[in-house]
Amino acid sequence: MHGGKRVGSGHPERLQTPDGLKGKYQSSLEFAMAVINDPEAPLDAKIRLAVAVLPFQHAKIAEQPATKKTDAESAAEAAAKGRFAAPAGPKLAVNNGTPDWMATLPSLRG
Repeated sequence: MHGGKRVGSGHPERLQTPDGLKGKYQSSLEFAMAVINDPEAPLDAKIRLAVAVLPFQHAKIAEQPATKKTDAESAAEAAAKGRFAAPAGPKLAVNNGTPDWMATLPSLRG
């Protein structure tokens, strides 16, 4: 076997569309949905088609493009959390109001 055509070489033969399907479906998505909804189709074929069709049925939410304002806000938030974060305010230990226990004492003024 030195030359000539070998078995399995070359371009594969093109599959012919069955006559019953020509012009029936406008897109491959319509065809896949028809197979999924067909009660006589095998379950493994339905599952494979459902997995393949899922991205076309439920599109991903597009990520918002970055802008200068959002970049600046995220940079400010990152800086505020790190070493350069604003220190916490002082804790006040003085209470200038009348404590509850003093309100129950009799008045000394007479």
